[in-house]
Amino acid sequence: MLDSVIRTVHLKLAPTPQVAASLLCTLQTCNLAADHASQLYHRAKASGTLRGKHGLQAFVYWDLKAMGLSAQPALLVISKVTGAHNGWDRLRPGAVSADFRAAGSGQGSGELVAE
Repeated sequence: MLDSVIRTVHLKLAPTPQVAASLLCTLQTCNLAADHASQLYHRAKASGTLRGKHGLQAFVYWDLKAMGLSAQPALLVISKVTGAHNGWDRLRPGAVSADFRAAGSGQGSGELVAE
């Protein structure tokens, strides 16, 4: 009888210089898109015209597409911006959000950093 064996292999992906340049360009475009979406979020929130992620999506999606993002990164940027601002909106003075504690831990924080 054959027993199944599960092996865990740790890999470090080393992209070619061309792929690394493409990834860096995409990351920089996503950061610019997030800045743009965040600015529009503040304007819409101040005027009372914004209602959640779908409201921001309707407001900025085509701007992000025009910046060169495809659909999936554009929607992820919108989701991240909305989530970040909703977290700040709920933050009480003296309270610490679990997301902020995890971000500095280096363990599964989900941060993407270009070196």
